[in-house]
Amino acid sequence: MFHVDSEVGRLRQVVLHRPDLELKRLTPNNAADLLFDDVLWVSRAQAEHDAFAAALGSHGVVVHYYSDLLARTLEIAEAREYILDRVFDPRWHGPLAASTLRAAMAGLGPGELASFLAGGITKREIAELGPEPKSIAFHSLDPDGFVLAPLPNLLYQRDTSCWIYGGVSINAMRKQARIRETVTGEAIYRWHPMFAAAGFDHVPRVVLSEREDSAWAVRQRHPERQSAHPDRDHQRNRPRQELPHTSRPPTPRPHPAREVQR
Repeated sequence: MFHVDSEVGRLRQVVLHRPDLELKRLTPNNAADLLFDDVLWVSRAQAEHDAFAAALGSHGVVVHYYSDLLARTLEIAEAREYILDRVFDPRWHGPLAASTLRAAMAGLGPGELASFLAGGITKREIAELGPEPKSIAFHSLDPDGFVLAPLPNLLYQRDTSCWIYGGVSINAMRKQARIRETVTGEAIYRWHPMFAAAGFDHVPRVVLSEREDSAWAVRQRHPERQSAHPDRDHQRNRPRQELPHTSRPPTPRPHPAREVQR
C-alpha cells in the first residue's frame, strides 16, 4: 500500500498539519526557543494552508491531516500509554510532578489530548484538569507558563519521518523544541489502523550518521540489493576498535601537501 522509490514521481498521498493552537501560542518571547524568527498571522496561515491542501486534492492527492491521525491513534490504549509515558518524563518534569501531570492528561478525550500535545498546555490549564503536582518546579511557573511547550514546527512534516521504498524511518530530532514530534510520529506509524496493517517496515529512531541512515533503512527492506562497493561498506560498517592507552602522544604525520612541496 505504501511505497516510495522516487523524489520526483507523482504524489499520491501526503501528511499535512493545519496551523492551529501551536501557532497561536507563538509569541515574540518564545519564538526563538521554538525555532521561529517571528510570530505568524495564524488566520492567514490557515487560509494559505487550506488553499494548498485544496490544490493538492484537485490533482488527486489524498491528504491525511496529522491532527486526525494523532487523535485516531490516541483512541488505542497502548498508543496512548506509549505517548504519555514519554511526554511526561520524570527527568524533565521531576519525579513528583510527572505522574500527576500524566494522570491529568490521561483523562482527556482523544481529540482534546491531541490538541494539547500539539498546541502545548499551560499551568493554568493543567490546574483545571485535576490536582496540582507537588513540585517546586511546577509551582515556580507563571500561570500561563507552559508545562508542555507548543510544537509549531509540526508544519514541517517532512522532517520527522521519511519513506524509503517500502519502509519508513522515524527521525530523532536534535533540537529540544522538536523532540516530542518524534514520539507522536512513531506512535502514529506503529498503531494507527491505516499503518498498523499496511505491512511496511518501521525503523524507529535510528541512530546513524546522515550518510548511512537512508542506505541502512533500504538494506533492511531489500537485503538482496547489494552495494556496488562491498569492500568499502565493510570497512565503514566495521565496529570501531579501541586504541591502546599510552601516556605518549601519537607522532604527528606530515601533511601530504607538505610532502609534495618538499
